[in-house]
Amino acid sequence: MKNKYSGDNKYLAIVTENGLWIKDEIDNKINIINASKIEGKYLKDVTINQFSYDYSILLNIVADEIDIENNIWIIKKGSFSKVNQGLKTKENVNFKSNFDAEQINKLFSDLSSLNIYELNKLKKNYDNLGYSVTNINIHFQKLISYPFYLTIMTVFSAVVMLNIKRNHSKVFHIVMGTLFSVLIYYMNYFSSLLGQNERLPETFSIWLPLLIISLFCSIGLVRINEK
Repeated sequence: MKNKYSGDNKYLAIVTENGLWIKDEIDNKINIINASKIEGKYLKDVTINQFSYDYSILLNIVADEIDIENNIWIIKKGSFSKVNQGLKTKENVNFKSNFDAEQINKLFSDLSSLNIYELNKLKKNYDNLGYSVTNINIHFQKLISYPFYLTIMTVFSAVVMLNIKRNHSKVFHIVMGTLFSVLIYYMNYFSSLLGQNERLPETFSIWLPLLIISLFCSIGLVRINEK
């Protein structure tokens, strides 16, 4: 499903219930790699199936641990099986790849921990690996809209308080504040969800709640001015 977003099918990385899966084309060979998990710079319980372009099997590798700190992986100890050859155990074997530990870890990192520069870099990696960049675009719009969000919420709070009579109890103010907070949260959440599901344009899904709150503020300011 992810492949439809990339210009070619050379690279693909995805996590499923069966662990990490990587498709990597390099040196005129296709490597299908499965690992149970990734810990820092190491892949654990790894199986590598290497094919030619017509998907004839060339090599099978099974290893407990592979160092993927850079693009030259180090297979600490693995079982190697070639076509028409017996099984051989080898240690400290170099294995070339388009992926490294930093690249893979960033693919599955929390977007909220990344700045704009890191998001742009991650977006390029997603494009190369066949990933949808919808979530990245949405988070990018959230970063841009955040100063506007703070400004609008400040105006919204002032409008609400200036339109409420002072003789209401503290319980009323607490309940009303909680209600508005919940409504705004879920309005942002569902709009963002529609953007992630591509039911709404990515940019529009983030800015729509701000436009609605701004409209409410405008109406409130008119009422204050009429008083």
